Amino acid sequence: MGDEGSHSGIVAGPAETIERIATPATYSTCAAVSAFLGRYRGQARVRTESDLRVFLRWCTDQDFDPLAAARVDIERYVRWLQDVRVELFDQVPVRRP
Repeated sequence: MGDEGSHSGIVAGPAETIERIATPATYSTCAAVSAFLGRYRGQARVRTESDLRVFLRWCTDQDFDPLAAARVDIERYVRWLQDVRVELFDQVPVRRP
């Protein structure tokens, strides 16, 4: 996920911040991400940011606006995520509480 420049700038690498990746086309998404993550602290924030980074990468790869997501889009993402995790880890996906 650290290949900078290959995507629209929505997805940050481990050392990037929302402010650093913001471009005029992504301000709304960055503002929404910042507001959403602002509710979390500590490890919960780290895990949530990681999950959100994967979702935003998927949206970018699908050429999809994450702020326009409907339930059917989230269901499609979850199916994709389950398939990828099974392929990558050759096991049933781990559920987080």
